[in-house]
Amino acid sequence: MATVDLQLDLPALEPLIGRVVEETINRLEAGHAKIPAQASGSETAVAGGVLLLRSQEAAKALGISERKLWELTRKGKLPHVRIGRAVRYDARDLQAWVETMKG
Repeated sequence: MATVDLQLDLPALEPLIGRVVEETINRLEAGHAKIPAQASGSETAVAGGVLLLRSQEAAKALGISERKLWELTRKGKLPHVRIGRAVRYDARDLQAWVETMKG
């Protein structure tokens, strides 16, 4: 088995590591964002820079269990987006759905 001598330039990696940590923190904080108010006109309201929410995030934003979220999705009652096998939820669509449920 051959061995590899890997020389790391740690001072050169520090800025990259800092950016990765900062981006990770931003993504984690975005997952805790509330559903924004519906956008008016051509504005685009996006929760923490995230266009689509994962099921766990959507369920948390709606205050329901993931099981209930999947049930509503499966029955076609909740707006969602399919990207391949992934199911995502647009925060603006969820806000609009909540408004229709109030009546």
